[in-house]
Amino acid sequence: MNVVIRSNYGDESIALIQWFHQHKTANIKNIFVCYINTGWAAQNWHRQVEQGEALAKRYGFQVLRLDAPCDFASLAKQRNSIPTPKFQWCAGFLKGIPFLQWLDENDPAGEWLVALPKRQAIYRKIVPEYIEHCEHHGDRTVWHPLLNLDNEQRNALLKAAGFSPLNHRSLECNPCVNSSLLEIKNLAKLDQEKVEILEADLNQLFFPQFNKNIQLIVQEQVTQKTHQKMNLNREETPMMDKFSMGCGDPFGCGL
Repeated sequence: MNVVIRSNYGDESIALIQWFHQHKTANIKNIFVCYINTGWAAQNWHRQVEQGEALAKRYGFQVLRLDAPCDFASLAKQRNSIPTPKFQWCAGFLKGIPFLQWLDENDPAGEWLVALPKRQAIYRKIVPEYIEHCEHHGDRTVWHPLLNLDNEQRNALLKAAGFSPLNHRSLECNPCVNSSLLEIKNLAKLDQEKVEILEADLNQLFFPQFNKNIQLIVQEQVTQKTHQKMNLNREETPMMDKFSMGCGDPFGCGL
């Protein structure tokens, strides 16, 4: 049996790579670790990706990077539309298509197992351990090996891998249309600038839910009440809740 780990090299993905290193059984022939380059990653995310790839290679896993058919900005321009939390379409094009094409080329019989680093602890919705005949993966089985791990157990895996917790979602697409106000205000300058360019090119807001362009969102003074609300939401809302109903959920966006 061959296993393909869909990895964004965030905390959850690194933990899953470590888990397979510790739990690989004789019936698993090959383990592939696949990252999709969306062309919209955070400014320095490539460093995290490189460190994660080095870890996977050290464990003898086969590492690959796939490029999206076109980058996020080009796709938005082609569609003359920026995806929104209500109308999301980006992940299917950027991640779903290249991954499924690669799978079909290398596993035409559809027998390989796809592993995603989902844990129930970071979702409010119920996450199954297995999804049989997953339509997003060519009717292959999807497995969530870390499903029942708590944060302490995940952090133990990160420590064993030589990583410190990032304690935020993966940044392979950053900013995401689902980004919180706190995440937007913490954007690196280059990540803010690429949003400014896209907003100007399409004459649309990247974050219509805030009814402001990116410059105004970043520059606006945060009142004490708003700051408390941001921190409250960060602490009490499961990290991936805002992603769980979006187009990226089947593909493990943010993990």
